[in-house]
Amino acid sequence: MMRFKSWAVWAIPMRRASLAFWRDVRCERIGGGTDEIMIYVAGRQILKDYQNK
Repeated sequence: MMRFKSWAVWAIPMRRASLAFWRDVRCERIGGGTDEIMIYVAGRQILKDYQNK
């Protein structure tokens, strides 16, 4: 019974660490998409500025 308890105590922080890692990876993907949208919006605005000159 003692072995099981020591394994369980070790497994809980590992599971939390892996969940935190997965959450960070997902945020990176969202951040990349945000950059692409900003480039698209900025590109359209730059084209409008040059067409008006």
